[in-house]
Amino acid sequence: MSDNPEPIQDDLSFLLVGSILHSDSEARKLLRTELEQWIGKLNTHYSQSQISEYLKSQKGTPLEPFILNDTDLQIATKFLQVAFSNEFKCTRVLIRSSDKVGSGTLLVTKRLNSHYLESYVHGKNIRIQKELWKFDANQAPKENYCGLGSFFKRQASIECTESGIEIKLDWPETNDHGALARFKGDRILQWPEQSSFRSNSYFESDKSPFSTCGLELKYSHDTLKIQTTTPESQIRLLARISRGEKIIVDEQGSSFFSKITLSSPSEDSTVPLSTKFFAKQNPIPWIRTTCETICPCLSDECKGVLGDYLLPYKDWNNTLTQPSIA
Repeated sequence: MSDNPEPIQDDLSFLLVGSILHSDSEARKLLRTELEQWIGKLNTHYSQSQISEYLKSQKGTPLEPFILNDTDLQIATKFLQVAFSNEFKCTRVLIRSSDKVGSGTLLVTKRLNSHYLESYVHGKNIRIQKELWKFDANQAPKENYCGLGSFFKRQASIECTESGIEIKLDWPETNDHGALARFKGDRILQWPEQSSFRSNSYFESDKSPFSTCGLELKYSHDTLKIQTTTPESQIRLLARISRGEKIIVDEQGSSFFSKITLSSPSEDSTVPLSTKFFAKQNPIPWIRTTCETICPCLSDECKGVLGDYLLPYKDWNNTLTQPSIA
């Protein structure tokens, strides 16, 4: 198993989440229209009503019943409809029950046959050899999910200190690992590591690490600090600032990274820096496509809404517009 993040841009999961869980009805309407139009172009094997009725007929077991609420059912229905189409290579999908007592999982095949996997000791189970598309209704938020957008609305800053020039950024981190995922292969990591930031952060213009400029990166208590260490390092950093350079703050396994535009520090105040976060892969752990996936062709308006609600992918950077719907 590779330790690198999965190289999958999961626009489909973003679109599904936004079209059903966005708190703004106009935003949901815009996203759902684009989703339905895209699904309409796929050679789907089943209609939405066929899949919905199939899911409603699944009962699970007495100890671990299979339960989906209304929004879970909507997401699962569209998820399966896309997965089981001629455009995709999926043969099986995992749908976990939203039942909070048990955690049974429905294994659905492309012929709409099913196996129910029980989580308790000695429960009925099947060995799965590879990563499948999955929707975890047990962990999924329900109506009016606020998304991840507000979580990433934070700015780095730069200031002059007694020891030199310091750039500071509060790194997005949460104790709820069901809300925001960082990965090592298919394993969700628990917290960032300072050494990983040092190895994977750099100046965007020439891809050089901060150490080549005499900068030191420190990470503690969810706060990143990038500091000059000598008068020479201050001169080198100021030269890059004068050219309007950008820095990339990243760590191995993270599903997102930050791009910060450098500006001149002030001698007597903290200066905010333009800071943008981008997804490298899907940061949402409860819905994922994990095989070769054709991304929906999203409009700039749709990307704007999803980028504000969740997180823009890095290749959306040149097309993002300010969303017209909050």
